[in-house]
Amino acid sequence: MRVKNSISNLVKLFNRLIFRSQLDDQQRTSPINDSFGYHRGTPIDRYYIKQAIDSYSEHIQGSVLEIGGREYTENCGTVDPKHSFILNYVPIAGDNVIVGDLSDYSSLGSYHFDTFICTQTLNFIYDFKSAIASSYELLNPGGYFLGSVASVSNISKYDDSRWGDYWRFTKKGIEAALTSSKFEIIDVRGFGNVLAAKAMFDGLVVEDFDQQDLLEINDSGYPVIISFLCRRPVLDE
Repeated sequence: MRVKNSISNLVKLFNRLIFRSQLDDQQRTSPINDSFGYHRGTPIDRYYIKQAIDSYSEHIQGSVLEIGGREYTENCGTVDPKHSFILNYVPIAGDNVIVGDLSDYSSLGSYHFDTFICTQTLNFIYDFKSAIASSYELLNPGGYFLGSVASVSNISKYDDSRWGDYWRFTKKGIEAALTSSKFEIIDVRGFGNVLAAKAMFDGLVVEDFDQQDLLEINDSGYPVIISFLCRRPVLDE
């Protein structure tokens, strides 16, 4: 695994060096990379998503469900692997994998969890309100629903060609949608600024920045992602 990661990092460095000369070309009408820069380094949105989920880590506890993998559950380091589950729209290899449609609660079985980590998913579900309602039902009373949605972002060609890329959210928009499903809002915030947003559109990555502290400045008018942390009430109304 170490050798594989080392080779991958070298390939990303090579790709950054190749395209660096094009960064200041003001007549260029196409992006440096149209898939968020995955093969070049750390995508801008992933940088912010990690910050957001890390800030919510104390609420990742008990039985945990995560969309598409276990990255953020494992990063937390406090969850028993036996209580870690994955929700995916299509079958994938691995243990504790639930295959279902988040917008159709009847497809998700009778599972219930203490925490549900849902990053960059609601953008790709046409009926996102039903998906939020299903998320509520998946949680035990007092359980936490946390994650992120895209705000200022280009279309994801990968997702759009498979299940669709439908929505971009504002802070007020995702907060209203969560509230309407009876979640108790704990935190909703934006990450990013106009520099980060432009870099995101261009497929630049964190490693392209000589001054990465510029990414730490958050401007509510240009959020790359919106993060959220909310809870299913202990006593339902």
